[in-house]
Amino acid sequence: NQQDVRADDDLFPTVTVKAGLTWYVTPNLGVFVEYKYINKHFDTTFGRSGSDLEALDTVEVDMDAQFVEGGIEWRFWDPFAQ
Repeated sequence: NQQDVRADDDLFPTVTVKAGLTWYVTPNLGVFVEYKYINKHFDTTFGRSGSDLEALDTVEVDMDAQFVEGGIEWRFWDPFAQ
């Protein structure tokens, strides 16, 4: 049983938004928080090799994800040095 994977010719745009803040406790030590949002849609059509178009199946995926991250960073140089 051979599979024939056929993808649509549509463009599948992805939306990614990322924002964050960093607070420097010292010139080298910082604390940060970040927010990231991802939205993705795609679909793929597949079926057995040689099958007619009515026998093909389509799988659609809608991904919507949000992330909040935080942490500590250390810089080996002083970002505020003149």
